[in-house]
Amino acid sequence: MKKLIVALVAIFAFSASAIAQSAGDFSLGLRLGDSWHTGRYNGNTYSDWGFNAELSAVYFLSDANRIEAELGWSDYSGRAYGYNYTNGYLHAAASYQWYWNIIAGLGWFVGPAANLGVWIYDAHYSGTGYHTSDAAFILGLGAQAGIEYDFDFPLQLALDTRPCLNFGIPGDLTGGVFFWPSWFNFSIRYRF
Repeated sequence: MKKLIVALVAIFAFSASAIAQSAGDFSLGLRLGDSWHTGRYNGNTYSDWGFNAELSAVYFLSDANRIEAELGWSDYSGRAYGYNYTNGYLHAAASYQWYWNIIAGLGWFVGPAANLGVWIYDAHYSGTGYHTSDAAFILGLGAQAGIEYDFDFPLQLALDTRPCLNFGIPGDLTGGVFFWPSWFNFSIRYRF
């Protein structure tokens, strides 16, 4: 598990560094927002809201095409069902986007997206002494769409959504498939 986390961070850092050194419009910053999932665990369907935080990078391949990549954590820790639990997703996500300029500085984008990561579940049920934990590798496919504003100085703001259909590779954690929409996200990036 620790090796996977280190590997994801190293891959993202190397990719961002390589992109920043090449020609083109590159931006780096944070993407924050909500996250919601619905899935199955031990045959039961459940849904939960959470918070998503990602390191975000955007690189323009041309005036109309770009790549966005993120490394982040979606956290569903809470007390919604009467027990203490950690329910989260450590992931790397990427999308290929078509970009259209609306007016100077303002544009919108849409494109296919994918994510890969590890889902971690650890629950302690209050008063019962019952404890359960699980983890699974996840592969997700979806789309990303949003609107973005570039200021005259090197600051970029964006609002977007990225719903994905995720597939659990081993284990019973997700019952195989779960829906993971990240509906409302705000990004702030520095443009190089």
